[in-house]
Formats: sequence, C-alpha cells, structure tokens
Amino acid sequence: MPGDRDLASIVDPLKRRFGSTLDVETLPHSPALSARYGTSDNRLFLIRPDGYVACKAAARDVSRLEEQLAHTLTAAARMM
Repeated sequence: MPGDRDLASIVDPLKRRFGSTLDVETLPHSPALSARYGTSDNRLFLIRPDGYVACKAAARDVSRLEEQLAHTLTAAARMM
C-alpha cells in the first residue's frame, strides 16, 4: 500500500480477522512494484503466493477485499 497515510484503522481489523492465514504488509513505494501491480496509492492488494493479484481495491472499499478473502478461505476449507 505505498503512498498511503496511516491505515491502521483499515489494516488492524484485517489482521485480527485473517491474521492466522494471511500476512498483512505495508510496502514502501517502489517503481518495480508499480510496474508489476499498477498504481497503488490508497490501494489494498490481495496477492496470492504465486504473485497473482486476487483482488485490488481502494482503501475505502476494504469490504470488497474482505469479501474476497472470506470467499477464498471458505472455498479452500471446503476442499480440505
């Protein structure tokens, strides 16, 4: 989430809800990251272990990211 102001009010609830299965990181500004994932100011990214972007949402639309996580984790649990 390069370029973002303090997003603790958004990131902390994600850590609490999904922290056991998810690494939440704040990334510094990087031309390489911007080239790979696009402009990232005020954006949240859900990146799979293989580097695929599963979800990209504006920080104000954190519910979209939460829905994607809940769906993905529920589907994965069913497959086990």
